[in-house]
Amino acid sequence: HLDEIENSIIKPEWFNAAIDAFEKLGIKPSGSIVASFDPADSGPDAKAIAVRQGLHFTNVDEISASDGNEAADEAIRIANDSRAELFAWDGDGMGALLRRQLEDGLVKCEARMYRGSESADFPDSVPDYDDNRLQKSNKDLFYNKRAQYYTELAWRFKNTYNAVEKGQYIDPDDLISIDGSIKLINK
Repeated sequence: HLDEIENSIIKPEWFNAAIDAFEKLGIKPSGSIVASFDPADSGPDAKAIAVRQGLHFTNVDEISASDGNEAADEAIRIANDSRAELFAWDGDGMGALLRRQLEDGLVKCEARMYRGSESADFPDSVPDYDDNRLQKSNKDLFYNKRAQYYTELAWRFKNTYNAVEKGQYIDPDDLISIDGSIKLINK
């Protein structure tokens, strides 16, 4: 499905292994339904929504809207239709202005702002990524939360590849599964 993307931190074979990984591994998705939203503003940066239950992403899509507020209305609709219990959004930049709109529009759903520009979470913890042989702490490894969670995302894809393709047991909480029916899967 996915071709090589220059400088990507997620290898194509890792991504391909994650497509419907929950079925390949016999795992029933469980846990909270979480919606995530990147509002962007006007311009070429895409506005995006993702919905998952546990490890399995059921929807990843772009939202066509003239601005972040219009996109937020559509993201709220998608989250409510999906019965999301948690709605996280990018609160850096224009997203910081959406708190009231999101909290007012979401039904039975906690709204939580994510600020990727903040310093790494759990700064003194030492993550157990394969390439952390020097045992550096989060504050020494990552410039900010965005870098920390991009790395965690890549790690989940690698774990999923190892589970699907190599038969290794990996805790399901450390995996990722992408629904093969997502219309933008190749993007």
